[in-house]
Amino acid sequence: MLSPPLVVALLAAPPLVAPCAAEPLPEPAPPPPASASRDPSAHADAAGAARDVDVLWADTGAARDPDVSPSLEWALWQLIPSPQLAAGGGARFGLRWQLTPLLYSFATDARLDRWRWLVAEPIVRHSGSIELFVSPEYLALEGGAAARFGGRAGLRAYVGLIGRGDNLAVSLGASYHHFRDHRGLSAEAGAYVLFGALGLVLTHSPGFEAAPWLATLRLRYF
Repeated sequence: MLSPPLVVALLAAPPLVAPCAAEPLPEPAPPPPASASRDPSAHADAAGAARDVDVLWADTGAARDPDVSPSLEWALWQLIPSPQLAAGGGARFGLRWQLTPLLYSFATDARLDRWRWLVAEPIVRHSGSIELFVSPEYLALEGGAAARFGGRAGLRAYVGLIGRGDNLAVSLGASYHHFRDHRGLSAEAGAYVLFGALGLVLTHSPGFEAAPWLATLRLRYF
């Protein structure tokens, strides 16, 4: 049997789980009505009430397009090439650059502009999109410097698999490649991680005897 002093001590001890609040917290003040914008005094009162409760209101019904345009910083990042390795006709080292003249995103908010020119945010591209791409390219082919520089242009589709493409996205594409001594069609498949900044693209060009297979470590900033 518990002694009276022990019972008194247990009853006087604080509860193991303290309540979050003794009473419900007050609701924040609503945003000022449209009429308040025409009445300076009413607007000031509403603004003061909002400051008192430290609430910032956002218009959840409005959608605003981001300000996306080419800049000097963006242009400098585009100069960084993606290394690639050709196989099939012997191992050959190469470099590839990426440009996107036009992109349409089918997985973003329908209220926003889904078209992008040159600059495309990672979430816009890798959540789900179709792009027209142009890739200047260097490949260590025989025939001197003139034979080693070429390029390809084509269409590529992206689909986000994990985290709307931020963690993992895949792509399928087709292109036409043009070098001095080689021309033809190519097909490709790719996978991308780290918000699309790092990817691996495999390209197959059936008629390109010197480099029928290309593996590109794709590095990209927007």
